[in-house]
Amino acid sequence: VGAGTAGLAAAQRIQHGESTQYRVLVLEARDRIGGRVHTVEMGSPSESSSSEETDTATMAVDLGASFIHGASPLHEFVQMAEWTGTSTSPTPGGIWENPLLT
Repeated sequence: VGAGTAGLAAAQRIQHGESTQYRVLVLEARDRIGGRVHTVEMGSPSESSSSEETDTATMAVDLGASFIHGASPLHEFVQMAEWTGTSTSPTPGGIWENPLLT
């Protein structure tokens, strides 16, 4: 299976399921795990007093999926994030909490 979220979830379920007669091999064509979940650091030169000095301001940019909706400690993607060492952080004001969208 691949190393996207579906492949990792399937591998975990097969490997740690009721039947331990199967072994799982995760093969990924890319040099990273996560599939469409991908965040990169992008930078742009910031203005400085000297043209010789160029500082770079960076920001994280999501190039794919970026939210775990309805996350609880029992959510499979939250457990997978912990298993792979991926950091998560809560975001305020989910769409279900916005009075303009209800």
